[in-house]
Amino acid sequence: MTATVRGLLWALESPARRNSAGSVIIQGSQRLSRLLPIVAAASALDPGPFAALAVALALTDILRAALMALDVSGVRLLARGHGEDLLATHLLAKLLMGVAGQALVVIVAAIAFGSDAAEIVAFTGVGLIPSSLAGLLLVRRQVDLRLGSATPVVVVASVASTVGAIVGVVFTHDARWFAAGLSVGDLLLLLLLWRDLPGRGWALGPALRLLRAAPPLVIMQIAYIGEFRVGTLVLGVVGSAVAVGEYTVATRIAEGLAIVAAAITATAYPMMATALSRGDRALAGRIFDRTYAIALLGSTLMVGGLAVLVRLWLSVLFPRYPGAGLSFAFVGIAVILFFVSSQTSALLNAEHRDRVAAASSQAGLIVTIIGTLVLAPSGAVGVSAARIVGEAARQLLEIVAIARSRSGSVRLAATSWFVAAPVIAIALVAGLDQWHTALTGIAVLTGALATCAAVALARGRVVQVFLGAVESPHR
Repeated sequence: MTATVRGLLWALESPARRNSAGSVIIQGSQRLSRLLPIVAAASALDPGPFAALAVALALTDILRAALMALDVSGVRLLARGHGEDLLATHLLAKLLMGVAGQALVVIVAAIAFGSDAAEIVAFTGVGLIPSSLAGLLLVRRQVDLRLGSATPVVVVASVASTVGAIVGVVFTHDARWFAAGLSVGDLLLLLLLWRDLPGRGWALGPALRLLRAAPPLVIMQIAYIGEFRVGTLVLGVVGSAVAVGEYTVATRIAEGLAIVAAAITATAYPMMATALSRGDRALAGRIFDRTYAIALLGSTLMVGGLAVLVRLWLSVLFPRYPGAGLSFAFVGIAVILFFVSSQTSALLNAEHRDRVAAASSQAGLIVTIIGTLVLAPSGAVGVSAARIVGEAARQLLEIVAIARSRSGSVRLAATSWFVAAPVIAIALVAGLDQWHTALTGIAVLTGALATCAAVALARGRVVQVFLGAVESPHR
């Protein structure tokens, strides 16, 4: 590695750390602004209206994921140093895609799930497009490693969404007011970031050309989130309202766990893209090795901890859905797979290997859909189990692709799973048993001993990576 590149990366170290810290807070506040209102809605709404809300939010999330494809494109191109024209093109393309997508989603909701779901989707759409545009403005700051400067703005908007949605649903017991409350915060976020909008480059032609080139990334992003939401949609058609509620509760809590892992991706992706743009594949690989281990071990510990305590928090937060414990254990394992796949996908995207990333995400979605349709008669538990198979298929394909290109250390990834496996076993046993017998206690003790043994056999390599004590990737 040349002295110039080494000096540049060392200079970026402090801003990168601030970027990561800001990303943690931003990711956390945005996820909590969706999670905490769900807790309130699950208590305030009967299973029927709550199921309609869950379906509407699932459809909205899929559209939100499609719009995020332009964030991926933006990070990739803005990392090369393009200016306001490129940002304006992406913003205009997002606006066009959002308007058309929102109309389509409302129609689908009305036909497949009824007028209640369609109305909720319409209310959430008021804030969806503004929040999506604001997300691209945050991407601009992310690339410049100054995401931390937007932290107060995002926190304020997230608090507004949280308070608005909770107040709306608690006082009216109407899911439409829940959606309206969320939209208030989404609109506020764009207003607070208004000064970041570019002053030039708002041309329709480049935006349309960008949209014509976007389908591979759009499909990939839909597939990512679709694996989470397809279970809700299938249960909304063939399952009971209680099953939809149990699966939604399990999924939303599990998704809320991986804030740190998502923040790692937000910082690691532009760093890998910058390294690869300068031809330094070795550096990009070392960044990937570290973030993969951190994402896996961090999300594993969080899932395992909540799985062990599942009976406690279900009884406090979701008394209407006491049967969601086993679903959470399965979804939690799927979420672990999802967030390590976020790291492998980030590396593939940074390498511009869109076809491989898209193929893996599509394969995962197809496997999830097939498994969901087969296991849907088993309710929320069956749908949750199908998620594991789909996420595992996607991760396997991406690991194989990285191994072939030699851009990351598959050996280190395998070692990370070796250390994480006992904790995952604890989560599964706790979910199956839910502390009804001494089996969970025995599993916790055995798993703790097995984890210590695995760490010893791994010679501390993964733990060192997790703590950041290994050789600096900048060397």
